Amino acid sequence: FCRTIEKLVEVVQEYPTEVEHIYSPSCVPLVRCAGCCGDEKLECHPTQTTNVTMQLLKIRPSKPAPPFSGRYADRHSKRSCHSSHR
Repeated sequence: FCRTIEKLVEVVQEYPTEVEHIYSPSCVPLVRCAGCCGDEKLECHPTQTTNVTMQLLKIRPSKPAPPFSGRYADRHSKRSCHSSHR
């Protein structure tokens, strides 16, 4: 069944355009949609998200280490099954 669960998500998945940086921690726990919908034509998708702030150390290897910075990610708060052919 379609539900939300806490998953470890790599920070680079949330910020793929910032590959020149290293983040610490590299993975953060985020609530995401998961599960089965009982029909192979349906997938579990978020219907509502909320912003959460992650405290991360953003390091650029060629520069001195900066302090921790807040980064935002989506928390999936509601979900439902939708067609996988969107």
